[in-house]
Amino acid sequence: MHKESKEDAYERYLDERAYAMIDGERLYELSGSSVVVIGGSLTVFLFTQCVTVAVAATRWYAVPFYALYPIIFQQLGMLVYNMTSQYRVTISNIFNIAFVILGGFILLMLHGRTNHR
Repeated sequence: MHKESKEDAYERYLDERAYAMIDGERLYELSGSSVVVIGGSLTVFLFTQCVTVAVAATRWYAVPFYALYPIIFQQLGMLVYNMTSQYRVTISNIFNIAFVILGGFILLMLHGRTNHR
C-alpha cells in the first residue's frame, strides 16, 4: 500500500476544493475553534434548556441563553482578525460583521424577554 504524504494529501484536497467551486458548489469551511465554540455552546444551551424545561424552573429560563454569547464573540473576533490580517476592509467582511451584530442583538432581545419577572 502506498502511504500518501501530507503534502500530497493537501494538494489533493486543494484540487478537489477547486473543482467543487468550479462546478458551482458552495464551499463553507469551519475552523477548528469555530467547531469547538459553536458545538460546545449549542450543546450546553440545549442541555440546560432541556433541564430547565423538564423541571419547570421558570425563574431559571433565561440561564441557558448565556451559553450562546461565546458564539457571537468568537465570530466577531474571527472577522476582525481576518480584516486586520489582510490589512483591508471588504464589503463582505462588513456584511458579515453586520449580521453577527444583528444576531447578537436578537439574542440579547430573546434573553431579555425570558428574564422578565
